[in-house]
Amino acid sequence: MLLFKLFVEKDNVGKAINALTEGGITGFFLHECKGISPKKFKVILENLDEVVEAIRELNDAIIIKTVIDKKKAKILEDIIEEKLANERYTIIKIPINKIKINTCKKR
Repeated sequence: MLLFKLFVEKDNVGKAINALTEGGITGFFLHECKGISPKKFKVILENLDEVVEAIRELNDAIIIKTVIDKKKAKILEDIIEEKLANERYTIIKIPINKIKINTCKKR
């Protein structure tokens, strides 16, 4: 199993969810965040005076997360590549060794 994370700009969250749905994903969760491009990050590392400016220019982004079977990852990547071909996105796949769910008893 994999934790599949798809980072997209806020304006493209609908396209991203449609791509995941087309790939057979029926459950996911979203997390709003701020993003910075690797190019801009490099500038910050080289010139700390630009940190404040870079923080002001952070992009609104959404991380869409879901747990999938490893076999499904390539299919999803292909669909995302097609549907978001003209958009910026990042995919991160993290192996999952174990999932433990605590089903607490109702009080």
